[in-house]
Amino acid sequence: MPKIRISPGEKSAYVPKGENLFSVLREEGVTFPCGGKGICGKCKIRFVKNPPEPSSVELKVLTPEEISSGIRLACCCRIEEDAEVALMVPQIVPSQLKLPEVEVEIEEPLCSGTFAAADIGTSTVYVAIHDAKEEKIFAFWNPQRAWGDDVISRLQEALQKDKKESMRKVLIERIKDVISKPGKPCDLVSIAGNPAMTAILADEDIENLARYPFSLGSKGFRRIEELLFLPEIGGFLGSDALSLLTVSKLLKANTPYIAMDIGTNTEMFLVSEYAILGTSLPAGPAFEGFGISQGMAATDGAIYEVEEDLTFKTIGPFAERGICGSGLVSAIYALKKRGFITEDGKLLAGKLFRFGKTFITQKDVRSFQTAKAAVHAGIKLLLKKANLVPSNLRTVLVAGSFGGYLKEEWLKGLNILPEGTEAPVTYIGNVALWGAKWSVLSVKVRKLMESLKNEVEVIQLAEEEGFQEAYLEGMRL
Repeated sequence: MPKIRISPGEKSAYVPKGENLFSVLREEGVTFPCGGKGICGKCKIRFVKNPPEPSSVELKVLTPEEISSGIRLACCCRIEEDAEVALMVPQIVPSQLKLPEVEVEIEEPLCSGTFAAADIGTSTVYVAIHDAKEEKIFAFWNPQRAWGDDVISRLQEALQKDKKESMRKVLIERIKDVISKPGKPCDLVSIAGNPAMTAILADEDIENLARYPFSLGSKGFRRIEELLFLPEIGGFLGSDALSLLTVSKLLKANTPYIAMDIGTNTEMFLVSEYAILGTSLPAGPAFEGFGISQGMAATDGAIYEVEEDLTFKTIGPFAERGICGSGLVSAIYALKKRGFITEDGKLLAGKLFRFGKTFITQKDVRSFQTAKAAVHAGIKLLLKKANLVPSNLRTVLVAGSFGGYLKEEWLKGLNILPEGTEAPVTYIGNVALWGAKWSVLSVKVRKLMESLKNEVEVIQLAEEEGFQEAYLEGMRL
């Protein structure tokens, strides 16, 4: 039987000759939203060695560039010989995640034993297992992406009760897999995330979030069995956003400032002496490696930074297997600096530009532009609402795992931060995981969260005059 080597994780499996990889790769976290019919194109994998001939379905769904680089649909692959497969959905992996450096004392903890804190991101989930002696952090891509890469798509699917239950179960099982790793029972799992992710996980009614008025309202702490859900502000500003605001307040940043957690769903606050304005925007999955031709998570073999001379760095001692979110941003910045991309985003090098064995396409550049234009527009409109301009800002706080890899020159040089932003950028780490952890350990943090959730004026960007103009302005590189 042919032997299949699977990375990352360097696992091996044997399959009968002529068999497809459907059952083998489902166990490795690859999802098959269309049930293996080959119509959705979401079960992409990359053959590093001996790719099979593409099927007629793959010739229709995949681009010529994807096919030539070894990308196939897992549900269509028939294995005739030994091969090596690189997954575009990684396994649960240890993470060296940076948390905010905020001094808080342990006071009136909700749990005296081992507990877990979870940041339920739209694309990526982080889980920290904490006890008195140590803390271990693990990461994995959210398996709910089988029902859609973005929040809106997922909410529409979750309106169907059976799909919502499947989404809830698959994530709970994944979290259980993580917390079983250290071999210590967890007494509590504290959850932070955007309102869509937490409502699905808590099996709450999502009707008013998926449709008008697009809000489940303000919520306090609530516990469902061993799961503790943090307070939420309202609209699409959930406990992840509230954690960001809480950290910014504890850091005592000089006002006015922007605090934002950049990702598939980006949360943002403008904090001034007089008010706190908050908004959430669907930036899209390109920031986290989804929806781009050679996209992958920030794991072994991912290009995570492209230098201005177009050389690149990969994660770990591995050859390039794909490109993650920060790799895409840095690649576009480098190509712009070298004159290979115009200000309006046209790739002058042709249909694609190669970085070793991987590449970015014109479509990838457009995906980045639409993602960053949303962030640009959000900042512009919050400033306008507060009668401020970019030069008034004293600092810009950038949170999140992805945001921590974005250099200040990229943020300013690619027009993510609006022109005129002179304030320094400060990186503060993963605030959602910090909030989930310290909500358990500190009564001070719990009280501050309960207070802050009522102080935010939630801004619906799409309803603001000038949004379209600011968005189009943000498309410019």
